[in-house]
Amino acid sequence: MPDNQISRYFKTDMASTSSIFKLHTAYNQITIRQDGDLLNLYAGGGVRQSTINLKSPHKLELKNLSHLMGILLFLSEPANILILGTAGGSLIHFFRKHYPQCLITAVDIDAELLAAMHQKMALPLSDARLSYVIDDALHYLKNCDQVFDLIISDVFIGNQSPAWLLEADSMRQFSDRLSEQGGLACNLLINSEHQFDQYYRDLQRVFNRQTISLSVEGLDNTLTYALRNTPPQREMTGYMQRAVELSERHDLPYLEILSTIFTTNPGGQGIL
Repeated sequence: MPDNQISRYFKTDMASTSSIFKLHTAYNQITIRQDGDLLNLYAGGGVRQSTINLKSPHKLELKNLSHLMGILLFLSEPANILILGTAGGSLIHFFRKHYPQCLITAVDIDAELLAAMHQKMALPLSDARLSYVIDDALHYLKNCDQVFDLIISDVFIGNQSPAWLLEADSMRQFSDRLSEQGGLACNLLINSEHQFDQYYRDLQRVFNRQTISLSVEGLDNTLTYALRNTPPQREMTGYMQRAVELSERHDLPYLEILSTIFTTNPGGQGIL
């Protein structure tokens, strides 16, 4: 969408010096507020979906996204990454900063939203190592012939995870799109405990119990990790060393994430 069409939704609140930008598309109703160096993206229901720090765009300001990166505790350095759902592009900034040689494919159904994100949320433009695909995430999975070392699912319909994402057939699609040592990380919002239990049982079956589930304190999000194959088993001290190394590289609380993982997942089963 041309900038002169986007800008008609934009206004500045002089009293609070907080900029407000609103956009309704065929798929989304969003509001962007700028508070100092932070750009905050809100969905139609008022849920904050993304935050970009203009001084350090690669910094993951949202706790659910920083904990989603706990998947990296169990993977080798990814060379090829698929991101389903771009929002404001926090994860794209993160991977381009910390894994500059990786190839990133970002899929989103909303071309109008992406145009706004490029102009208003500092979403990086496509280049030799970053490509955007305008498509429904499930359609892309079913028709893609690539494999990826890491798949991130951050897809929502309103304030809920889409129904297809919770189905066993979709889990098999994810598994087929992973490299032999690849991993899947999903950011979920599911209201029903029964529905989540069924989802997680199916995930364990599809991925041969190479799975992890964890909640994010203070948020409604539940995160799941799933690995294509069994990773090298480590003692607790090995995982802690890995967490320290990644914390230094990424400036994320991997020891806190690791503690949550061990607290909420039984040892001796699956990944741990």
